[in-house]
Amino acid sequence: MTNRELIKKKNKFYAHKKKRDGEKKELLEDHLYLTLKYYKKIYESKNLSPVFERIFKGLFISEKFKKIYDEMIEDVIYYHDIGKVNPLFQREIMQNKDIEDNIRVENSNHSYFSSLIYMRNYLGRIDEEAEGIEENDLIMLYSILTINMGIIQGHHGSLKSKESPIFSIAENDENFMEIAFFQDSIHIDASDYSEVIENYDMILGYPFDKEKHILMYIYSRLLFGLLTQSDILATMDYMADIKTEDFGLINNTDELLSSFNDNEITKTIRRYEEGNYCYPEGSINELRSEMFLEAERNLQTNKNIFMLEAPTGAGKTNISINLALKLLEEHEELNKLFYAFPFNTLVEQTYNGLLEIYEGNKKIQQQISIYNSINSFEDLEKELKLAKEISGKDEEQEEILYQRLYRDYQFLYYPISISTNIKLFDCFFGNQKSSYYPFPLLANSVIIMDEIQSYKNSIWQEMIEMLGYFAEILNIKIIIMSATLPGIESLIHKTQIENVQRLIEEPDKYYQDQRFKNRVLCDYSLLGIGETENKRDVLFENIIEIIEGSINGKKLILVEFIKKDTAKDFYNKICDLFADQHVIIKHMDGDTSRKSRKDIIKVIKAKKNKKLAEKLEDELKKELEGDYILVSTQVVEAGVDIDMDIGFKDISLFDSEEQFLGRINRNFKYKDAVAYFFDLDSVDKIYKNDVRTESSLLLKMEKIQELLNTKNFKEYYKFVLDQLVKDNKDSSNNTRYKKYETLLKELDMTGIEKHFKLINKADTFSIYLNTNNSSSDKLWEEYKDLLNSEMDFSEKKIKLINLRGRMDEFTYEIYSTPTGYQDYYGGIYYYDNGEIFMDNGRFDSRKMNNDESFDFL
Repeated sequence: MTNRELIKKKNKFYAHKKKRDGEKKELLEDHLYLTLKYYKKIYESKNLSPVFERIFKGLFISEKFKKIYDEMIEDVIYYHDIGKVNPLFQREIMQNKDIEDNIRVENSNHSYFSSLIYMRNYLGRIDEEAEGIEENDLIMLYSILTINMGIIQGHHGSLKSKESPIFSIAENDENFMEIAFFQDSIHIDASDYSEVIENYDMILGYPFDKEKHILMYIYSRLLFGLLTQSDILATMDYMADIKTEDFGLINNTDELLSSFNDNEITKTIRRYEEGNYCYPEGSINELRSEMFLEAERNLQTNKNIFMLEAPTGAGKTNISINLALKLLEEHEELNKLFYAFPFNTLVEQTYNGLLEIYEGNKKIQQQISIYNSINSFEDLEKELKLAKEISGKDEEQEEILYQRLYRDYQFLYYPISISTNIKLFDCFFGNQKSSYYPFPLLANSVIIMDEIQSYKNSIWQEMIEMLGYFAEILNIKIIIMSATLPGIESLIHKTQIENVQRLIEEPDKYYQDQRFKNRVLCDYSLLGIGETENKRDVLFENIIEIIEGSINGKKLILVEFIKKDTAKDFYNKICDLFADQHVIIKHMDGDTSRKSRKDIIKVIKAKKNKKLAEKLEDELKKELEGDYILVSTQVVEAGVDIDMDIGFKDISLFDSEEQFLGRINRNFKYKDAVAYFFDLDSVDKIYKNDVRTESSLLLKMEKIQELLNTKNFKEYYKFVLDQLVKDNKDSSNNTRYKKYETLLKELDMTGIEKHFKLINKADTFSIYLNTNNSSSDKLWEEYKDLLNSEMDFSEKKIKLINLRGRMDEFTYEIYSTPTGYQDYYGGIYYYDNGEIFMDNGRFDSRKMNNDESFDFL
């Protein structure tokens, strides 16, 4: 039976003290029970009992250990801070004058002592129940004990590896038991367990199969997330009197569905479905409606993973919203929706789109949030205002509201969250303490992932394998959508494939339709320019000649290069060439500030949308007249929702070519849309170790051109997947897949985090350029003042990142270590003479003598 009376009544120990309330102290026992109370609230709200049940059935053969397994889980929560009885912690941290100062303890650490007490109080119980148990189950229970000790030890930091809790444990345990104070203060098993501890090597090296290692990994993340979250909520409860009852769950599916179905787009689709509406001849919206309805018909809600393959511009986001709501409607236990996109621009677009769908319903709008490492708090002050409106409690302290908003962000207490695939993978695989917080909240949810194949394909096999287990064990319904969706489900075990469903049975039906297939004509003539010393000049002249023959006063032209230097040189060349003509020329790359990017996109979209044009700032309205040329690097593919008439592109990955085509004639309203492809700079440096960079898979090969023309992505990805399978079956032990299996076996959390990092890019450094603009100087001083202020952490965090949003106009990212700066605050390097790094009003990283040749997406 679990021991919930650890502290002997004659002793008084403390867990926390309030600085504001006369140093009032919280009894340790009260904190332990309060933490357990919050754990149970989350556990019940998220219906986690079936999750831990599935984990148990996958790990153990017999049901005999089920009772102790359940108790061990709860006691991780209860025991997590019991080590605060450490006399040095009590004297130094808690100023507990009742503790004698003659007890020799080396440090005030409490987490390690907590894990030792936990271990000692379970070793005996395991030994008592071991008779007649199969070796697998006994070793597994010891493994769970070890994992739990690691969770307790790391709850103020992060997890390490399965073996880390055992390092030097014999010596530390012996020293610990020599201190009579502990045995006099708490109820602890004082038996001699040295033999068990010495035999732990056998436990750590036991040959469990891979599935059990994956389940232990999920178990570790789940319980660590529950402990750290419950601990913080209990601490907030005592220290700030902030009670948490709402964990951001969807409890109004009917209302969400009703509002979605009342949207004009959805109503038109429903009228079309009933035969009460006919689209104009040749309308691309007819195809969008057909795909919407087919995906809905094919949705078998008992499956776990759904593949949505549809052409660029097919309305995948709208289709996915409908599918998610259908899943929520069918499964009452599902109570959270998480969108994950490859780029921040898509995150913002989808967020704004959802706000429009639910316009007029503030309560639903408040349930939608951006969960994003770059732009996390841009709208939180708006949410603060909205929260006051909803609650009607204007008198409520702002500080409390800030703390609640920050809590909700940290723990994903939003019914509907929108973020990046990178942020989602951090929840699944990251090893910062904050990475674990949202993990329990992902159970019983719907997750929509967009374009995951755009990341390094060297991890596709293990990626889809882990997603399959997350879906099965945590009861997550995952919708993976893409315009070029490879058959990555073929990389996993056949038992997992049974839980994967493709929502569009014959994608070719749509890809081969003239409205998608012939939306853009692909022209490969520029690929015929051979390798010569002046190849770049020849290409520039050819592109310029085509542009000159195309401009007519209203053309939208996109020119995309791989290298930043090449893009800048071409931009400068055409600026000189068209200086006397009414042609707007813009340049976008990694040096372009976020504000400038937004302005460029605003104007391009407004040129084809009168309503958007009317809303433009007066300064930007000047750019609406005349031809418009955008010269860019691949950042334009980063979810930039634009619709151009003509495009030019330096070839890279096959997926990238299709993404580029999605930026041309997006709505099928321009009959002469053309995309010209050329071959100038190598793509190898950006996509290292990617199978798709092999010359035989690039667009300079006629067979690949034909696959792009016919939208035959299935055939293309057959080449790619065959190569991946071949690589992963390599007889050497150095394949990435085998390393992944080893990392799982060792539960090496740091190694797993590194393995699943979606983008391996160079470290970036933030710089702030004071360009003799009055606002740039004032913003920097405001930033420093805020950093030095004494306000509450949560309020400061929100205001700080809101301020950084306003600083965007003067903030840039570079890949080389900054030098010659005048100030450094909060991770940002400040240059008082920022104008010397500008060229015609644009930041030019080359002026810093840095190697900034490529934009890493």
